[in-house]
Amino acid sequence: MIESFLKKNSIFLIVIIMFLSSVFLIGDTTSKNIDNIQFEYYEDPLGEMNFKKVQNEFLLDNTISHNKDIFSFGKSSSTYWIRVPLGELDPQIYKEYIAIYNPTVTKAVLYLPVQKEGDLRYKEFVSGWYFGEDKQDEEFFYPVFKWDDNTDFERYAYIKLYSKFTQNYRISFLSRHELEQIKRNNFMLHGILFGVLLAVVIQNFILFVQLRNKSSLYYVCYIILMMLYQGNLLGLYNTFLPRFSPGIMANTVTLSILVMIAFVIFFRKFFRTKELLPAYDKPLKYLLLFVFLGVFFILAKEPVLANLYAHIISTLGSIFLMYVALQGHKKGLQQARLFMLSWVFMIISLGISLFRHYGWVPNNVLTINITFVAVAIQAVLLSTALISLIKTLTKEKEKVEIAFLHAQIKPHFLYNALNVISSLCRIDSEKARELLLDLADFLQHTFDFHKDQKLVLLKEEMEYVQAYVRIEQARFRNKLNMIYDIDDSIDLKIPPLILQPLIENAIIHGIRKRKGIGKIILRVKDEGSYYRIEVEDDGLGMTREQIDKVFSDNWYKGKGIGVANINKRLNKFYGQGLKIKSMPGAGTLISFEVPKGD
Repeated sequence: MIESFLKKNSIFLIVIIMFLSSVFLIGDTTSKNIDNIQFEYYEDPLGEMNFKKVQNEFLLDNTISHNKDIFSFGKSSSTYWIRVPLGELDPQIYKEYIAIYNPTVTKAVLYLPVQKEGDLRYKEFVSGWYFGEDKQDEEFFYPVFKWDDNTDFERYAYIKLYSKFTQNYRISFLSRHELEQIKRNNFMLHGILFGVLLAVVIQNFILFVQLRNKSSLYYVCYIILMMLYQGNLLGLYNTFLPRFSPGIMANTVTLSILVMIAFVIFFRKFFRTKELLPAYDKPLKYLLLFVFLGVFFILAKEPVLANLYAHIISTLGSIFLMYVALQGHKKGLQQARLFMLSWVFMIISLGISLFRHYGWVPNNVLTINITFVAVAIQAVLLSTALISLIKTLTKEKEKVEIAFLHAQIKPHFLYNALNVISSLCRIDSEKARELLLDLADFLQHTFDFHKDQKLVLLKEEMEYVQAYVRIEQARFRNKLNMIYDIDDSIDLKIPPLILQPLIENAIIHGIRKRKGIGKIILRVKDEGSYYRIEVEDDGLGMTREQIDKVFSDNWYKGKGIGVANINKRLNKFYGQGLKIKSMPGAGTLISFEVPKGD
């Protein structure tokens, strides 16, 4: 019972483990709160004030007192100056680092009081993605400054902060041990989540290469864009690509718009809205248009409004996608359940992200990483749903393919067979009766075949083949000699409608075109680890060029079931297809292998 539960619910267990692991790591990376410290801040709406002027404003008490280490200024476009009372810190505990948690901060400048040879001066340190390689910090995902050895802890330190995206910050004071622990947990958390996304990308790209399923390709594009976007939100480029971080970070909102566009395109393909949900296909196109309109805010150089618009449209769009997915589930698309479950996580995370942008929830490790955790969970669930959908479509395709094979019985074959039977009725009624029974067996096998059955017993397929051969022998007297070389002990299953088409092709393209009696041998041999099945004729044979053309879908159009079709089906079942040996005037040998256990 436990084993059955694990098998059926393995995907949900993986998601739960991912979520709990991420929450644990996020919790561990939350830096220490600072109590009973009276910060002060000053708003510089135009961002034009220099340090000296701001210092005077603080002296004039044109400031706001703040007794928390979290500063949530929301979508403000102002520059903020924060005065830190170093005298209220215990230098024995907080003597090494000051961290400003906001991975997307544009500019962060620390003005630190330094005593040297009796002279007090303020030393300036810069950080934030705007400065690129010129940053003067610990080169972490967000600004982390090391105290100068000569820091005067009886004075005030000042921090200048500005962000194009969200003006929410958390100030922490850390020892080296705490900083190292935070770094380890951040790298571990991001490594796990990026690893999950990379695995999903590789898996779906392989699916696309193997099956040419466009949904997999669109999903790969979406995940890659999402990985790039999350790299922005988490400040990864500040650490790994500082030289390029100004250009990359300046286009964060553009990247978020591309992510949304990629997902809506994938969504339409995944749910096949044109065929299954036509009523919602047009609204989805309108959603794409609304998403694209965010570009105008970017062109107008309004990053704050562009970011706000992107958050709102993504949240509302997500709710609409959830509704459409529900309609898809009602239409019988079972994979929609996994989509809706994954999108629950995304909607919650997008809502938190929107609230964080407005300053309604603080900008901390939990609220920053919750979107990435949701993306990883979504990736696992949607990848599972996509694989399930591909399997469903493959089964449907197989049913259609079998139905197509059933339809390959040609009207002229029936017409000729009935003509032969009709002519025999007067001169050999018993032979006519036997052929009529053979034709009945042939048609029964063709039309009453169980379409969900992937494999059939060799002896069942042989009855079908023999019925067909007897009819052909009656049609072409003294033209066809059929030999069956099959070990009696062989008991195996093979894909249906494989042998008869091969023999039919040997008759049509080999035997009929030669003079005199032609011979066809059907062999089935036990080769130890596999069975070898061969159809050999002594017909006209083929050149190398003709053999290559045989595997073309166009070669047999209108002439029966093509070798290319059989080759594809065998490759699907066994990973290898037909082998053809032939020479002009020397006949043809077509063979394939069936591994034991299949």
